[in-house]
Amino acid sequence: TQGFYYNISTTTTPNWAFLVPNSCTGYDNLVIQSTSTSTVTITADRLCVDSLSLTNLTATVSITATGAGGLDAGSEAGSTWYYIFVISNDAGTSVNGLLSLSSTAPTMPAGYTKKRRVGAVRNDGSNNFIQFVQEGNKVIYTEDVSSLNVLASGQSIVWVSVSCATLVPSTSKIAKILLHANYTSGINAMNLGVRPLGSNVTMGVEILSLSTVVAGSATRGNKTIDCPTNATQNIEYKLSYAPTTEGAYIYITGYYDRF
Repeated sequence: TQGFYYNISTTTTPNWAFLVPNSCTGYDNLVIQSTSTSTVTITADRLCVDSLSLTNLTATVSITATGAGGLDAGSEAGSTWYYIFVISNDAGTSVNGLLSLSSTAPTMPAGYTKKRRVGAVRNDGSNNFIQFVQEGNKVIYTEDVSSLNVLASGQSIVWVSVSCATLVPSTSKIAKILLHANYTSGINAMNLGVRPLGSNVTMGVEILSLSTVVAGSATRGNKTIDCPTNATQNIEYKLSYAPTTEGAYIYITGYYDRF
């Protein structure tokens, strides 16, 4: 690689180390989106990949391909998270995308030495990518919300664990949640709370509070929040009273990634 080197040897035999003039970090206008049930497209005005600053980046990666521009190893599997990388050769003259089961150590194709994980994509049980748009580190699902359900008709009045791992990858710890309550109760008020699993917050990080005009009548309501998850992408929910019909619903509408 062209640039400046300095000797780090403590003997008479030189050991030349590359001097990175300015540590390259960050990105500008990074956008990732699913363009079909098997492909994602990555664009950025600028993206740092190891010590390289790549500009005007465009890459398409397909899970049906193998190697650069595809899956790093193995074959496609359903109900599986795949992590999205931008890869490059040393000079930055050959740039592509890559999918991997590993969030940290993909199998690098021949000729590619530099990598940076920029996102994740979930393959559903029918081997179709769950559709999404990502700007920076914020991911929004573009699927019908009915397919993003992790809890239906919950009626617990004690804290109960709910897994979000099918819609929140291991690299995220904050889920975007749509809380929905649809219930009939003899009580004229109801609270729905959520919190990270194992938290000691009394009623959750956010509460959906509903009041009925007449006790025993049907009530419904919605609220969108950002909720932290625990290390395994779990949250907890709790109702203040047990409904007589239906109850709490939780949908994952997106998440915030970390890379």
